[in-house]
Amino acid sequence: MAGHERVIEELGKCNIVEVRRVAARPLNECYVGTDLHRNRSVFVKVLRSHIGDVQRNFLNEIAVLRTFTGRPGFPNLVAASSEPPLYYHACDLINHNDCLTTEQTKEWAFPDILYRAAALAKWIAGFHNAGYAHRDLSPDHVFFLERGVIVIDFGMTKATGGLPVEKARCYKGYDLQAFGMIVWEMLAGYPIFAYRQPEATRQLVTEISILTDMPFPEPLRAVLLRCLCSRSDITPAGLLPYRSCDCVGETLCELESFMRAVGLHTADAAR
Repeated sequence: MAGHERVIEELGKCNIVEVRRVAARPLNECYVGTDLHRNRSVFVKVLRSHIGDVQRNFLNEIAVLRTFTGRPGFPNLVAASSEPPLYYHACDLINHNDCLTTEQTKEWAFPDILYRAAALAKWIAGFHNAGYAHRDLSPDHVFFLERGVIVIDFGMTKATGGLPVEKARCYKGYDLQAFGMIVWEMLAGYPIFAYRQPEATRQLVTEISILTDMPFPEPLRAVLLRCLCSRSDITPAGLLPYRSCDCVGETLCELESFMRAVGLHTADAAR
């Protein structure tokens, strides 16, 4: 485990100064600092545990960040180390006041929620088309900014290219089910689900009756229920579960069709 002084020393080599720790967790520590060259705040995550799976996930996250940094919808990677003695990555700090929370969604109008849902569906479709599945989407990992969406935490991400079709569908199904859960909570305005797998799937079994009784308009209800069933054996009557990347696109098409039907311009959705 890296000490606080070692963290400051290593980050200083990358011109990240004024470093202070903001959280200490069992598996990692979080810091904020300033990128001296650009005078911008950065958020730094440092690995504390070197347990095999934990380290592998952390290094996986660094690899994904290196691949996608600079692209819309992803954190901007400033510095990273995947070698001893210090494993860390530093990205431009995202304003946590913009993070999707159920408290915030209470203040959002119905059209605002639909625009944000469409933006998230576009992000998922793009990530899947690039050959990846996130597998750990939750409200804490989705940021809605004034324009667009940024998704974080890629430790559980899997590359789907070259995988057997059913395995790739399973991984993508994680994201589609999480999308349904996130949007449902945005509409409800309060927490309903647990997001960690397989707990979320087990909880879905007990929550499905609550969901079907909520006063959401059709066909929006049908679209979300089909998303929720993408990793569950429960299929409400007349609905088939989405399972593949193409189905994310189908979800987006149905969502945008509903938006147009209620008079919303889908071109205005955050990108």
